[in-house]
Amino acid sequence: MVPILIVLLGILAIALVYYRFRFVYLSRKKRQFLPKISDALTELTFSGLEGEGLKNEINKFKKRFPYHKHWFRKLLLSSIIDLSLNLKGDLIYQVREIYMAFGLHKNSLKLIKSSFWYTKCKGIYHFQALNFVHGQKYIKPYISSKNEILRSNAFIAHLYLTTEPFDFLVDYSFPLSSVNEYKVIDVFYMKKEPIPKNIDKWLDANNESIVILGLKVMVFYNYTGAAEKIISLINHKYYRIREEVILSIR
Repeated sequence: MVPILIVLLGILAIALVYYRFRFVYLSRKKRQFLPKISDALTELTFSGLEGEGLKNEINKFKKRFPYHKHWFRKLLLSSIIDLSLNLKGDLIYQVREIYMAFGLHKNSLKLIKSSFWYTKCKGIYHFQALNFVHGQKYIKPYISSKNEILRSNAFIAHLYLTTEPFDFLVDYSFPLSSVNEYKVIDVFYMKKEPIPKNIDKWLDANNESIVILGLKVMVFYNYTGAAEKIISLINHKYYRIREEVILSIR
């Protein structure tokens, strides 16, 4: 056993040293390239280039930088996401075009198709952050996943990307966390989504979360069309619904 333990400790020591040196190397490279990437992306974003013009500029970018390196593409993708999250208006669509022109959406799709749920969540977040509506069809199957975290991430991303009215939520059968309930309201706000036409039916849903969400949506839109129904729910069997009813009435 002693020789085996010595060999294992040796392998562990070598691995620790290797990853330490790799971390230092990549940190130095990031400090070196991050400002250059930021400047190049900003220039591309405000250039307004499309089609072949954008592809030509991106090809020039790939020749100037070590784009073939995996760590560089990860750094570039992270910079594109940060840029998208800090922009408003039509500029976010230009950033999405840059993301697609680099072909990084294919990298995100590979993550979604991974066998590991946490890797899938990364790809889903990429599509959501970059408003990649073409990727919505790859996310939708996971809104009914057995994995709670994957299902939660996919559900919110699906709402951000879908072009369907939110009326379909009345039939959603999975529970939502309190955080996700507020995230849904945030999606309503961000997308300027109209109040669902079947919002009254949300209060009759079998899913406790949808009833609560319906109450929150009504309050958000100052909707008083279901006042009597809301009052009737004050004696509901579920405590969270009774609590939300009181807040809604207030």
